[in-house]
Amino acid sequence: MAKHEELPIPVFSSLEPVYGEGSQHEEAQLRFDNFKSKFVQVFGHAPHVFARSPGRVNLIGEHIDYEGYSVLPMAIRQDTIVAIRKHDEGEHEKGSQNRECLMISTVVYKGYYEYAKSKGVDVGEPVGLDILVDGTVPTAFVCSIAIIAIMAAFDDNFSKAISVMAKSGFAELIDFNPICATDVQLPAGGTFVIANSLAESQKAVTAATNYNNRVVECRLAAIVLGIKLGMKPQEAISNVKTLSDVEGLCISFASSRDSAVLDPVLAVKRASHVYSEAKRVHAFKDTVASDLSEEDKLKKLGDLMNESHYSCSVLYECSCPELEELVNICREHGALGARLTGAGWGGCAVALVKESIVPQFILNLKERFYQSRIEKGTINKNDIGLNVFASKPSSGAAIFKF
Repeated sequence: MAKHEELPIPVFSSLEPVYGEGSQHEEAQLRFDNFKSKFVQVFGHAPHVFARSPGRVNLIGEHIDYEGYSVLPMAIRQDTIVAIRKHDEGEHEKGSQNRECLMISTVVYKGYYEYAKSKGVDVGEPVGLDILVDGTVPTAFVCSIAIIAIMAAFDDNFSKAISVMAKSGFAELIDFNPICATDVQLPAGGTFVIANSLAESQKAVTAATNYNNRVVECRLAAIVLGIKLGMKPQEAISNVKTLSDVEGLCISFASSRDSAVLDPVLAVKRASHVYSEAKRVHAFKDTVASDLSEEDKLKKLGDLMNESHYSCSVLYECSCPELEELVNICREHGALGARLTGAGWGGCAVALVKESIVPQFILNLKERFYQSRIEKGTINKNDIGLNVFASKPSSGAAIFKF
């Protein structure tokens, strides 16, 4: 397994290095040709550069990155592409009567521009951009993908994004201190099916009661553990930021006792998830590298995914009824393992499935989960392919200059 801390964003003059050959390449070529024509139609000029960034799915390692632990995602074949043209000096933005395209003229730095200048970076003067975006990534994944693609085209220092680190055929074990990626080649005979629960997590509305609450609960759990394991209260409050900060104390405490009975309070549940999930991430990597048969590896990986979902659902409480239904249907129809992926409270599930049953597996999901939602008008029948699909690990972000 190769480790890499610096991975420049590749620049290609053709699509083959990313999309391969055959029908997949032909489909991509047609898509890029149509996309370029649309850009010219909207802006009156051809783009200077294209950038693409894949969607990403976390195979295991949920809600532990901000606690200092590793995660294990892979890039999927669905991606977002961005066509970009930088304005010439003195060029003014032009309005458009094409209401299919959103025309935005704004200047939003969010502090990055000023920060770069404060560090002595010659960022030059702001320039206008014409940007057109096209994506095949499910909406549950899409929020940051277009931003990553744009940054990939213009930021040479953006080489550490997980989306950039992805390599075709490999998942990536991502460590954060410092950030680096370790290639994890998955066993033959299996593939991953990503399915959208169609339950939308309203993060802007529920952040205070869901995601942000979990961060606070984990911080409190870390402080309580630190005090319980011998730290002075003020020391724990000042120095303990994440559960990984007190892991060593926990190990020492546990090894000095035959057993420990933990009260079923929220902090204990959250901490139990974080520690067990961190362990599962490395068990996932170790299983792939083991001497087990490919069949046994797949079974073990599936078991770890099932354990992860239980932990997310019961200990971290970040699932929802739609995800529970979807995960259960996946398992009933042959998935070796299935779990929620992403922040939870909606979004997608990922299932590990033997390649030989993928077509029938997806058909079963359509019949058992999506058909009733088509009938209710929750989803259009023509959009099913965007919401449930199979994918092997795909390549990362790239820049195209034709």
